Formats: sequence, C-alpha cells, structure tokens
Amino acid sequence: RQPTWGTLPVSTAKFACGDGILPNDSPVPVSAPVLREGSLSIDQIALPKGSISAVYERKLDSIAKMGIEQGAYPGCQILAMKDGKVIYDKCFGTFTYGGGTKVAPEDVYDIASLTKIFASTLAIMKLYEDGLLDLNKTMGDYFPYLNSSNKGAIKIIDVLTHQSGMKAWIPFHLELIDEDGPKSEFFIDHIDETHTVRVAENLYLINDYKEKIIDSIMKSPMKEKKYVYCDMGFYFVPELVKQLTNKSMEEYLREKFYDPMHLTSIGYCPLHWRTRETIVPTEEDLTFRKQLLWGDVHDQMASLMGGVSGHAGLFANAHDLAVITQMFLDEGKFEGKQLLKAQTIRYFTTAPFTANKNRRALGFDKLPIDKKGSSTASKSASMKSYGHTGFTGTFFWADPVNKLSIVFLSNRVHPAADPNNLAKLNIRTLLHDVLYEAYPINDN
Repeated sequence: RQPTWGTLPVSTAKFACGDGILPNDSPVPVSAPVLREGSLSIDQIALPKGSISAVYERKLDSIAKMGIEQGAYPGCQILAMKDGKVIYDKCFGTFTYGGGTKVAPEDVYDIASLTKIFASTLAIMKLYEDGLLDLNKTMGDYFPYLNSSNKGAIKIIDVLTHQSGMKAWIPFHLELIDEDGPKSEFFIDHIDETHTVRVAENLYLINDYKEKIIDSIMKSPMKEKKYVYCDMGFYFVPELVKQLTNKSMEEYLREKFYDPMHLTSIGYCPLHWRTRETIVPTEEDLTFRKQLLWGDVHDQMASLMGGVSGHAGLFANAHDLAVITQMFLDEGKFEGKQLLKAQTIRYFTTAPFTANKNRRALGFDKLPIDKKGSSTASKSASMKSYGHTGFTGTFFWADPVNKLSIVFLSNRVHPAADPNNLAKLNIRTLLHDVLYEAYPINDN
C-alpha cells in the first residue's frame, strides 16, 4: 500500500497553505520561490531609488566586508532608505564560510527577535486599533486558565514593554535531550498522528509537549516588575491572534499586511513556500537537534512550537522588512492605503515607562534613556527613533525625524553562536553611524 501525501492549496482556520505531508517530508519540489496567489515577484515591487554620496557608500562597503573578513558572519544583506527612497541596497558574502552560494536580494534569513516587531507587534497594533484588544487588560482576561497561576494579572502592555516580571527565558529543550541528543520518548524521525511538530529535518516532537510548556510557565516564579528583556509573554501572541480573529498568526498577517503590501519573502516555516537554495542556513546545532539548521527556526523554543511563535520564527529578506519599516515611517500608509493609523504607530513607538527606567516602547526597542548606556543603534539617531535586534545577527532601525531607516540581516550564528564577533566588532552600530554622518540631524 502506497502512503498518502499532499499539501493544502489554500489556508484554513487551523492550517496554512502548503501544510501537509510530503514523501520523506521534503520541501515542495519547485525550482523557484513560491509566490502566493495574486502577489508580485520581488523584481516587480522595486522601491524608489535615491543615492548616497560615494564617500559614504565606500565606508558602508568597507564595514560590511570587514565583518566577513573578521569572521562576524559569512554574508549579509543591507538596505537603507532615506525619505522613502533606497539609498543603499547590497548583498555581501556567501551562505557559509569558504565560498559557496552568494547572498542574493531574494534570499531569506531567520530574523530571530525581529519577529517580535514584524509579526507580533504588527498584529497587536492592528488588533488594538480595531478595538479587539485592550492593552491594559490582563493575560488572565484573554487566557482564563492563567488566573489559577501567578501570570493571570500580567497586563498585555507590560508584556510588550518587557516589564511583566516573568523569567527572561526557560531552556525547555534541555529536558528533551541527553548526551546522545534528542530523547526517543519525545521525538521520532518522521511525522505521524502523535508527532506532528516539526523541530528540524527528520525530527518531530510529540504533540502534547506544548501543554507541558504552558504548565511550566504557569508554575515558574515571578520576579520584580521591572525592565528585563523577556521572550515568554510573546509565546502567547499566536494563540491570542487566533482567539480574537479565528485566524492563524500568519493568515492574519498576510491578510492585513503582507498581501496588501505585495510581500512574498516573509513568513514562518519557509520550506513551505521557498526552496532551500534561497534560504540562508544558520547554526550547526551540535547539542539539541544535531544538524545544520537550514529552513528550520534557530530559536529552540520556537522550534518546539513548530516554528511559529511570537518571539521568533519569522524568515524574511531585507527588501520586505524595509517595505514594512517604510510603512511605519509613512505613518501607516502604503500605496494610498491606510494600513495603520498614524496615532497607533506613534503610540506603539513611544516609551511609556521611562520614569521606571524602562526605555522600551510597545514591542519596539528605543535608544537608552538620555542616551546613557550601550546601544546597537547609533547614538546619533533621534530619541524618537525605534527598532530591534535579533540573536541570529539581525537589526532594523527607523527614525521619523530624518526619515532614515536601515535593515541589516546576517547569519552570524553560522557555524556557531559563539563567539559573537558581530557584537564585538560593533558592525551594526558602525553602519548606522555612517548613515548619520551622511544624513545628520539636530533634534537629539
């Protein structure tokens, strides 16, 4: 008897387009990126072009190449915009060290914690604006089962500003492995009815482990309510979106933002919509998944959720992130359509708790208060600017004062997360500094 296999041609309430079972669970065998119905190719949605002085262009080139030479990353994409026009858009290096596939504009990276902005915060902004979500309500209001724990009273706004009091992180994956790797009591090497959570290639997690994660979160101790960068509250965002809209996280994002903006190079679980040849690999995971991560999310916790989470899991190229960033700077407008209200963007990109020594806006990162303290972003940026960084070596920043933005994507975790030469060499800050040399502002 031949096994049954196939994928869904459309999205449903529970499954995304492309979900299904394939022979040996291989990616969909196509020779080019899969474009969603009605969408445009990357070449058809070219952004307006501007120019930057050759002096500053050479400086940016030099810094990007220095990062490769010094082992900060094997390759990267950099896209900067000024006044709605692309002033710098280049790819450098290769997928891995020692040659191989050259990085191209259409290639997608695992953007790690930029997911918090380009998925979670984006969705929450729209839910808030449409009156479906009250940021001053509690986690227990939306997830009543949390009311039996010490997590029920946490306000949504405190999750977004990283002052919930929850532990920063719990390494759940460590209980799933021993000295030989993933434990057989939790994993098998193929998909079946009881193991449908893909963690990596030929590695599927038992279905009920998500309940164990929730139970552990509920039992975890709370700390003082102050600013501590924390992933855990964002774990709940996909379920929050589903509860309020009856749509999956990505289905909602596609409907409200990605499809209206013609974005074809952003999404979760890229092996559903891309060939591996256009996905940049990340870490050679020697402890947990025992393989090179290529098309599967790098973040361990997001992998235990099947690649879809509010804190990590999104893949994208610099182009699509730049389009969304420019929409923020254009006060929610795209091609004459008002995707978000200007006041919504201003509210979410303003830090509400600076009196509590918390620099964070709602989802977005900000410069240190009074610019005292370390920052990946240039200290020459205005205090109205905002952005975020990602563990895999990603960064975006936007400044509404001089309409300047940058998107930097790399796989600095290849082949290993340590040492973090990207941070040691200060590559992202140096690039950002050059842009402010070219386009200085006085409102600081």
